[in-house]
Amino acid sequence: MRNMSVAFPELRQDLIQLGEEDQAEIRAHYQTLKSLEAEEEKLELESQLKAHCHARAERMMEILNIIKEPSISNVGEEGSQVISLLALHSYLDEMKSVLVAFEKVYRQDPTNVYNEAIPSLTDRIMAFEHRVQLYGNNWRLDKEGKYFMIPVKDFEHMNERRAQFGLGPRMKPTVYAIGEEKYPLGQGLAEAADQKELTDEEYYDFTKGHIR
Repeated sequence: MRNMSVAFPELRQDLIQLGEEDQAEIRAHYQTLKSLEAEEEKLELESQLKAHCHARAERMMEILNIIKEPSISNVGEEGSQVISLLALHSYLDEMKSVLVAFEKVYRQDPTNVYNEAIPSLTDRIMAFEHRVQLYGNNWRLDKEGKYFMIPVKDFEHMNERRAQFGLGPRMKPTVYAIGEEKYPLGQGLAEAADQKELTDEEYYDFTKGHIR
């Protein structure tokens, strides 16, 4: 991350702390989840995680309301990135508001914002709204434990769209980290054949806790 003076140094630090708390809790969550057998306990743990994610997102939205723009000049590159991260764990309407804020800064100066937020938030919003993705960011596990990509519009030109935001070609997931363990999932470029529509059950699981 680039070091530079920012307009809101204290709020930048608040964001960094929120991001660290978020990632630490998510890692601990999956470690604890593996040790639970009762479905009731798993649901309670998941509910607790969602509540904490939304609380952090709410604080992030308060900060964004103060700083107005999720720019690097306001809260640094890491602060800008954390706003994007917490938005992905928030409600759909909050994701949309944050995406608009990122797009506004990007139009003014693409170097003054964590621009990877735009494809990640765009894809999440589109998938939640039963629309196809543009950048191939969202993959899910099917019942057999195999990863599939939520369908992408004009798959042939997906990597060209990704390149506009400095993203490399969309690769198949190669590792999936849960806590400290990693599971090999394959390698190589994503292919059109990797795409699959979400079932109703998969859609519910994907959006649970994100749509009011």
